[in-house]
Amino acid sequence: MITLQHNKFLDKQTCLNLIEKFKLYKHKTIKFKNRFLLRLNDVNDVLFYEIKKHYDKFFLNILNDSYLRNIEIVYWSKGEYHNEHIDTPYYDHTVITNLNDEYIGGRTFIKNEEVQPYVGKMIMFDSNIPHSVSEVLDGERYTLMVWYNRNNNKN
Repeated sequence: MITLQHNKFLDKQTCLNLIEKFKLYKHKTIKFKNRFLLRLNDVNDVLFYEIKKHYDKFFLNILNDSYLRNIEIVYWSKGEYHNEHIDTPYYDHTVITNLNDEYIGGRTFIKNEEVQPYVGKMIMFDSNIPHSVSEVLDGERYTLMVWYNRNNNKN
């Protein structure tokens, strides 16, 4: 069950700019399996600051008892996938935004419901809902991951 879906949350140019910034700051990424993560909180960049403000402006109206806990750009190479999992107990709300859609495979599934990728498309759901990403069969997948916690969940 997807709590919220917005097909044009970020415009295409902003998504392209985020991918370019990821490449610029690749030396600051963390490797996880074959994925590379760039934590936007670890990089002092005007675009990243504006992106965090954009998400907070939108989500804090919906999640008024929450705060942005983590935000990162994730690069998925061919062959990478993520088995079904939940993001709790670390996070309360998960937000995924597609930065590109020029790849084969790499589909997000939430409770076995496939989410079609579009550049700038954002989905939000409770972090305790099982979700997965199918194997990237060709191309490169970039997503912006944002997690929120309720103010009473400070772990």
